[in-house]
Amino acid sequence: MDDNSIWVVAVSGGPDSMALLDVLYRKGYNLVAAHVNYLTRETSLRDENIVRNYCLKRNIEFRLKQFKVSKVENFQNDARNFRYEFFKDLVEEYQAKGVATGHHFNDDLETYVFQKERKMYSDVIGMAENTVIKGVNIWRPLLKYSKEDILEYCESYGIDYGIDESNLQLDYSRNKIRDKIKKMNKVDYEELVSSMNKEKKIWNEFSKEMFESVNSWENLVPLKTYAKLVKSKRFLYLRSWLEINNVDVHEFSSEFLKEIDRNILKKTANYDFGNQKLMTSYDNVSLFYIEEFKFILEDVKFFKTKYFSIAKEGSKIQGVTVSESDFPLIIRNATVGDKIEMRFGTKKVNRFFIDEKIPHDKRYTWPVIENAKKELIFVFGIGCDVHHYSNNPNFYMIE
Repeated sequence: MDDNSIWVVAVSGGPDSMALLDVLYRKGYNLVAAHVNYLTRETSLRDENIVRNYCLKRNIEFRLKQFKVSKVENFQNDARNFRYEFFKDLVEEYQAKGVATGHHFNDDLETYVFQKERKMYSDVIGMAENTVIKGVNIWRPLLKYSKEDILEYCESYGIDYGIDESNLQLDYSRNKIRDKIKKMNKVDYEELVSSMNKEKKIWNEFSKEMFESVNSWENLVPLKTYAKLVKSKRFLYLRSWLEINNVDVHEFSSEFLKEIDRNILKKTANYDFGNQKLMTSYDNVSLFYIEEFKFILEDVKFFKTKYFSIAKEGSKIQGVTVSESDFPLIIRNATVGDKIEMRFGTKKVNRFFIDEKIPHDKRYTWPVIENAKKELIFVFGIGCDVHHYSNNPNFYMIE
């Protein structure tokens, strides 16, 4: 253990998270206890105080956030997003290694059954000890321990905890599965556990091979490479690739992934994931960030950006000739409808992209220059418009 490392601990006040908090505290970890009060039960304040009092007695940093939102469409989903945003903020604030949660063996088994019943595909069978959710490292140290082990631990060490009454109701699918497993006879239960362990082993071997392949793709995959993947597992590679590239895939159904897969092969894929876009472009499928940029020049300056450079020297087609009336210049990314007046007539920038087979990921960051009259006077790869061409350019735009 790194003595300087900090872990945010998700603590609800129930036996699982309270046991986790105590275990990590006794092991000497630097901790921040994160508690979300959803304000949905009469006992919500009781649970908040259980966590608060434990932390006060042991000098553990206690952070509270109340679930106050203007509109709730799906409580389970909205609450999950709310708490992970809270956890993410705390990880960044404290420069923590990640978030530790109190999930245990029973949760692992319930998740496995949930996945089977809903025909869901995830990164793992059941739960993983270490994973990433919404860009946050998640650590589940108690997965090898049963609920009975945890209750026994709390009893042995005198750890106070509260029981969430909603976990006893059968309104949610997870609670129904929990009740179903609880009522199983010994033979059926052991068979279920055996099945999960076998599937975990097979999956772990496959996922290791899959990760090695997907990790080599970076943000662009040749369609030939993609099409050669085993058809029945191709959407799993797709899911893994998206996740590696910071797309939140946890709510993606297998049917949605298979839809994307079909459109990739048909070369018609065009999907937005937050500020990222997945598109098929000629013989590749690419995943890229949609970035807008805008630089305003009051006079000629030489500088470099991640998109282009303004330089003193360059090739003829890179030269730009401007007069005082052109300022201020705006250098921005090309947008739909852009066109430039050339000697042979007006050229649409999008037509240029098509003719030159410019990949879609590059089109979104393709630099153009607009003068004070809102006229496009330069497009990278095309050059100056008919009014701004000369043998003595003021500067050169270089990719």
